[in-house]
Amino acid sequence: MVEGRKRVVIENVEPEINGGAFPIKRVIGEKVIVEADIFADGHDSLSAMLLFKKHGNREWEECPMKFIENDRWRGEFIVEEIGIYYYTFQCWVDHFKTWQKDLKKKFVAGQDISEDILIGVQHIEEASKRSSEP
Repeated sequence: MVEGRKRVVIENVEPEINGGAFPIKRVIGEKVIVEADIFADGHDSLSAMLLFKKHGNREWEECPMKFIENDRWRGEFIVEEIGIYYYTFQCWVDHFKTWQKDLKKKFVAGQDISEDILIGVQHIEEASKRSSEP
């Protein structure tokens, strides 16, 4: 979040019944396919993760969501036991993905990308620091 702004919006979540007032139903072994419209201000690229857990479990499991088209994203998980499952999302502006997209456009257009390569190195260094933290 920059300057107190929330840039990512999540709408039109499916499946849901009456805004989540009632649970959806699935049988053991069946996929729960979850979709949502996810978007942000500007032209930055996004990433999204579907988080799910069975009632009583402390830890959330994660599944990367895939961009379908327009603002629609999809994730899925399989019901492994009888019980109540919860799901939610984590979505964020992905600065590295945005950098990659913009770099490719400049490269294809034959523009000088030397400064952009240095920015990419900074992204990688920052990511390596985060990944080595406990």
